[in-house]
Order: sequence, then C-alpha cells, then structure tokens
Amino acid sequence: MAVRGARTRVPEVLRRHWTGFLVMVVAVGLVASAFLAPGLRVADVRLQDGAIFGINQSAGLLGTVNTQIKDLSSAVSIADQSFSVLQEGRTVVVKGESSNQIQSFDPSTGELGAAVSLPSSGDLVLNAGKIAVISRLNGSVWFGDAASMLQRDFNKEKALLDLGENALVTVTTSGNLIGLSLVDSQIVRYVNGVKTISSVPMQLDASVANVQLSAVGDKAVVLDRTKQLVWFEGADKAIEMPMGSRAQLAQPVPALTLEGGNLGAVVATPTGIVGVTRKALLSLSGAMPEGAVEAPVSANGCVYGVVGSKVATICPGTSPHISDIPNLGTNADLTLWVNGNNVILNDVKAGDIWLVTDGMRRISDWSKVTPAEAAAKKDTPSNEATKVNPDRTGANRPPVARDDSLTVRAGR
Repeated sequence: MAVRGARTRVPEVLRRHWTGFLVMVVAVGLVASAFLAPGLRVADVRLQDGAIFGINQSAGLLGTVNTQIKDLSSAVSIADQSFSVLQEGRTVVVKGESSNQIQSFDPSTGELGAAVSLPSSGDLVLNAGKIAVISRLNGSVWFGDAASMLQRDFNKEKALLDLGENALVTVTTSGNLIGLSLVDSQIVRYVNGVKTISSVPMQLDASVANVQLSAVGDKAVVLDRTKQLVWFEGADKAIEMPMGSRAQLAQPVPALTLEGGNLGAVVATPTGIVGVTRKALLSLSGAMPEGAVEAPVSANGCVYGVVGSKVATICPGTSPHISDIPNLGTNADLTLWVNGNNVILNDVKAGDIWLVTDGMRRISDWSKVTPAEAAAKKDTPSNEATKVNPDRTGANRPPVARDDSLTVRAGR
C-alpha cells in the first residue's frame, strides 16, 4: 500500500555542499555566456594593420600615418638631411642618403635601431621579409632575412654575388633575389644556393646605367631608358617604349590579373599607365595629361600610378579611376608608398601626404607630432659666429699711432 506524503530524501552530499554546487553552476553559466556573446566591436589598433610611413625632409621627420584615424599619429627625427624609407608591415628601414647608412625603426616604441653602414654607393630593396643590398660601385650583392641583414657588416663580410659596375637588384613579392648585370646583359638568380644566369635580348650599357629593374610575379622586367626599350622574362624580344626616357617601371608586384593575366610589365609614361604584353603596349589608364611620373605600386589587386597632378587607380573588372591631387605644390617631390593594403602619395620635401586608398584625403599638419627636441632646434637661433671677410677693396694706408687713455703701459 502506497504511503501518502512520503518525502524524497536529499542525498547527504548535496545537503552538506549545496552552496558549492550552486557556485559551480553559476560559474559555468557565466563562462558559457561569455564565450557565446559577440562582445563589443572595437577598432583594431595593431600597427601592421593601419600604419604607413611618410617623410618630411624639410623638417627632418619620419611620420607614422594611422589610416584608421586618417591622420599622423607620431613622428621621429632623422639625422640625415636626405633620407628615404622602406616599409613592409612592422619592418621599417630608414636609409640615410648622405651618411650611406641604414637604421631599423620600431613602430611600437618609436625608436631607431643602431646605424649600419652600407657598402660604397650602397642601395637596398625590401620585399617579402627579405633585404638585398648592393654596391653600385662594383656590383657586390648581399641577401638574407631582414632582421639579420640589419646587423651585418657589409664592408667586411663576403658578398653573395658579384655583378659588376652599376648592377641592379630587386626582390620579388615571393622573396626571390634577381640581379641584373649591365656589363654582361644578364639576369642572375640565386635560389637555394644555386646561381643561374640568363641573357637579356638587348645590349645594356654599364657606363650609361640609365636602366631600371623590377619584377612581375617571379619574372624580371628591364627598362632601358636610354634606348627606350622594355623587356620581361618570357618575351622573345624587347618592346619599343615611346617616351621611355621619362618612364618609370612599377615596383615589384604579384602576378597581374589585369588584361586576362597577359601583362608582363607595368610602366608609368608621361601620358598614362601602360601594360606590356609579348607583342604590344596596352593603355591601362587611358590618355592622361602629360606630366612627370612616379613608379607605380600595387595593393588590393589594383595598380596605382601618378602622372603629373593626377593619380590613376586601375583595378580588374572596372574602368580606371583618375583623381586630382588636391593642393599640390609646384615643386613637389612625389613618391608612392605602399604598406599592406594602404597606399599613400607623399611629397617628401614638404611632407604633404594624400591617402590614395581613402579618397585622396590630404594630411599636412606635422606640428602636432613634431618631437619636442626637433621643434626646439628649429626655433632656436644658431649661436655659431658668422665669419665676415675683411674689406680689401680700399687703398692701403700706413698705421697711425695714438695715445691710449687707460695709462696702463709698462713703466707708468
């Protein structure tokens, strides 16, 4: 017979430790909700995602442009009066033109590394985490990871390649080294310890040395500005380049998808940006008003080029977009910089910066990021004595003795 009102016995363990179990259940619930909740969206402030670097040589400053806030966020003083910058993500290298030295720059601390002397007439290229250094004097080439190259002694360590006078090097977007010997008219590669050589189907002149080297994908591109010829690996012969003496090869770019992937080179000419196929030149920008050109760059699958006072943006599947450069100075020294997906146009003399990938927004106020010591140096008048040469134009006169009024001569 069933017993009415029978009570269910609570296990002794639960009865004695019920508070602990309750805390555990609540904790599990909080962890689960925290894991599943989307959380608040915040701006991604990692430097490699939004930073790109520009130059103001008149003020001796290297500036960090934060593309998220669309403005300069900091600046550091550079000792050299003339300098340039190489940049790829967090790897930033400052090259002093007058000192012939390079220094790393750490964007996270805003500090410059130790100076490293380049070889005589030294130049360098940064791409895909690799740096190639060359002496244009004798063609000696050093190559390796960026971090290690910034610590080497190029004046003591043996070179990897010797390419001869006025030779050139570049690094592809996949990190492969390509050298160009003007003396021998040869492309030289060094891959996995193996040196390979191939001929360029045009005679180059090391004594003139008006030649440019770049790459599309892993194929070399050569522009002889004196002979106005352009050639890329895979083509049987060079193509004539009208106005080639004023043209500029694009910086190394990935394999291009423009024009169905048939382009072997991209060149900025005084009347527009053109692509080079095996047999012909193709206009990529359309006709542009004639002007000075800068080396085109590539980002986001697009090509960006400057002709005169206009910027061309050329992307697959769309018509080219031509933008005016607002408030462009008459004596501007323009350079296109690219870092990740960001592209800026920089007047390196005056410091003006235009955000090419953000509607050509102009940044010109460096005063708010100028370091205190740089501002003080600029505002402090020089204490150096000014040398004034004596006037030698008048006729010579004999000296005339006059009594002094101090009466301090010996015997008085």
